[in-house]
Amino acid sequence: MVKISNNTLSEQTYEAIKDMIFAYELEPGEFLSIESLSEELGVSQTPIREALIRLSNNGLVEYNPRRKAQVSEISSEDIDEAYEVRKILEPYIASNAAASANRADVKELKGEIEAISDLQGEEEYEKFHETDMRLNKLLLDTVDNELLLQMFDFIENWNIRIRFFAEATAREHRETVIGEGNKEHLSIVQALLDRSPERARQAVLDHLQSAEDRTWEAFNKHKNE
Repeated sequence: MVKISNNTLSEQTYEAIKDMIFAYELEPGEFLSIESLSEELGVSQTPIREALIRLSNNGLVEYNPRRKAQVSEISSEDIDEAYEVRKILEPYIASNAAASANRADVKELKGEIEAISDLQGEEEYEKFHETDMRLNKLLLDTVDNELLLQMFDFIENWNIRIRFFAEATAREHRETVIGEGNKEHLSIVQALLDRSPERARQAVLDHLQSAEDRTWEAFNKHKNE
């Protein structure tokens, strides 16, 4: 693992541990040793403690200074609540974006999504996630409401974690997930190109429903293992 420099130490430590949780290097329910994390990341224990407090505030870690920190479990309530909020926020954002998204950026993204079918293995998987994040950014760049952006940012940590949980639990279905996800992304992108608010709203809603179905399948599989 790359050692962390002194520049913005607290922020980098927070991001490093958060990435380890998202990547399932630190699994749900796993106890966290401040000493081990300090040694692994090459920083003192102070930024580790500061990071754990922030992660606790975001719901990713259960942390009490008098007890060992623990990676938060993912519960059925977490999945329900995350998708309930996403189905309210994201279709609304996509509907508004249909009128204002940069067409050149949308066309470029469409071409990249279409080209994913020519890739294989990890390269295909990484490009799928890259285009997914770019689509999210493209939609968010159209938002001119600071409170809405703050709400989205708060729920995004849980969205990413739940998505990685589903993919880590169902690796054998990765190609299916990528294939279905690309089709859903193309539907959203085409609606943006056609300047159709209603189709953009519905395409995002359909995408979220499919993602939720895949997440529940992974959750139930993990629970029964």
